[in-house]
Amino acid sequence: MNVQDLWESIPAPIRTIINVVAGAGLAAGIGYVVDSLTGGALDVNVLVKVIAAACGAALVRALNPADSAYGVGSSVPPMPEGPSDVVA
Repeated sequence: MNVQDLWESIPAPIRTIINVVAGAGLAAGIGYVVDSLTGGALDVNVLVKVIAAACGAALVRALNPADSAYGVGSSVPPMPEGPSDVVA
């Protein structure tokens, strides 16, 4: 099993949460490192709170059946498997 197969085996709402948490963690981490390099103090508690807030927002949207953008309530059909014949 390769990495792409493993990623595709994860349910879409959980993949959304993973993406949001990773993005928030990266953005907050870079912000805190830059801040600490310019003389600010690095506060790990704030970093954890930023990631938790991003995770909570993604979790609510992904698991909300009334949210039609993505997640459980999405009406978007899943991507077809295999090569696509659509040319953009």
